[in-house]
Amino acid sequence: LGIRVTTLTDKSDTTVRFQLFERLNRGAVALSPQEVRTVVYRGPFIDLLKELAEHSTFRALAKLQELQEEDGTRAEIVLKFFAYLERFEEYDGRVKEFLNEFAKANATAPKAKIDHWRALFDASVSAVATAAGTPFLRAGYHSTPLNQLEAVLVAAGRLIESGQSLRQSAPELRTDQALID
Repeated sequence: LGIRVTTLTDKSDTTVRFQLFERLNRGAVALSPQEVRTVVYRGPFIDLLKELAEHSTFRALAKLQELQEEDGTRAEIVLKFFAYLERFEEYDGRVKEFLNEFAKANATAPKAKIDHWRALFDASVSAVATAAGTPFLRAGYHSTPLNQLEAVLVAAGRLIESGQSLRQSAPELRTDQALID
């Protein structure tokens, strides 16, 4: 009777590492896909995601449900911002795989790119907070609708990157019944 042992190193294929972590994860307290990404794709990009997840304006903007506060949800929103901003045309509906590929491709992003992304995220979050207020909520809800926040942040990022300005206040949009329904 033999026991199969798999050794992982930093040179191991990241897809294999992610799958192994997912299997191990089934027998214990389950980690979110973002928590697994944080381990598998370590490097400057993951460090940036963790840093920006704690951005004070972003924290004020994204009011999460209690369970989401500690499961990597904020870092995953930041990851989605960059992934959708940079590669939206490659998105095929498989979110986890799309985000894994983006995290893998950018794990060792150069400092200049990291600095650019940090500034762009800061400008986008600040613009959305100014335009929509904080926290970013739908009428009648007590937590942020994450898909809507992600879409608005990406739109703000695109406008900023193209040199266009954002409208500074649109509170009527938050109560427009046609948009809410």
